[in-house]
Amino acid sequence: MKKLFFGLLISWGILVLVVSCAKKDNSTSSTSTLSAPDGLTATGGGKQVSLDWTAVSGASSYTVYWDNATGVSSSSTAITSITDDNYTHSNLDGGTTYYYKVATVNSAGTGTLSSEVNATSNYLTPSSCTDNETVAGAPNDASLTVTGIKDLSISGTYSMSWYGAESPCIDNSTALSQMGISSTATDVSSLKNQIHVTSNSSFTNTIRLYSDSSCSSLIAFFQQSKKDVTAGDNISISSPPSGFPSYATKYSNKQSRSCIYGGTTPTNNLFTQWTSGSSWTLTKGELMDTAGGSDTKYAIMTSLDNKSGSSEKWLYMSARDQSSYPDNYTTSGDEASDVFFSDNPSWYSN
Repeated sequence: MKKLFFGLLISWGILVLVVSCAKKDNSTSSTSTLSAPDGLTATGGGKQVSLDWTAVSGASSYTVYWDNATGVSSSSTAITSITDDNYTHSNLDGGTTYYYKVATVNSAGTGTLSSEVNATSNYLTPSSCTDNETVAGAPNDASLTVTGIKDLSISGTYSMSWYGAESPCIDNSTALSQMGISSTATDVSSLKNQIHVTSNSSFTNTIRLYSDSSCSSLIAFFQQSKKDVTAGDNISISSPPSGFPSYATKYSNKQSRSCIYGGTTPTNNLFTQWTSGSSWTLTKGELMDTAGGSDTKYAIMTSLDNKSGSSEKWLYMSARDQSSYPDNYTTSGDEASDVFFSDNPSWYSN
């Protein structure tokens, strides 16, 4: 009887030991999900938002949850398998605010979500173009000069003037209407039309469109860069339009590149109208940056610094891409001439 009892006791002890070891092994191998990352930040850029956070020890990856409205949750759109402690969310709509949370992932699964952050994706700027507007050294670097223009060579930056106004920002509703902008691009409240002399034989013409009246909130741009700019003969104009000089210089050029960006549906529709004779297909929010053709185009220009009541240099330019030299300036229609004044360097950016 004692042997039987002793045997049962030993068996019971072995069973308890096995169960105890099994529990110990299970508790050792179990893993918990990790806490959410700290320090999550969001920074808006050109059609993108950059996220950054503090790395979590033991993380195998991270998941970013996002939405374009506040209240991000685990059911929001997820971007998975992010192995760095940062992420750039790209190809976004300009001018749109995006909201984010981040969770840590390990072998146990996805942990809790971080606090929510948000940032606004910006519209692109002309700096995204292959041919930019940079004038080496400074906006008015006189070493980069197109010579041979009557009366003065041209250099630096010029801004379009509306009826003699010496401000690069044009917010005049009549101007926007007469330029054919406001009827289509109803979200545009101001513009800049600028010439940047980028070498001794090239310049860039960029039209910027803004959603505000102070030329601060850029939403679209239309840029054409010219190369092989060559001055030709001077001509006399017997009956120039009011306010235009009675002489000009013929010049020729070739199209270097066209860089077009309509960040909104109305501005993209406007640029589609402007390029209706081309084979280009423009898409809202997408940059079109393409090389120009080899055809030589013709125009006239005059540069002078003796305009009454002004200390600026003034530049008069006919439409830039004509099939032959014009013999006069014009103030109406698709071939309307433009008047620019020599710009102040502080106005060059944006």
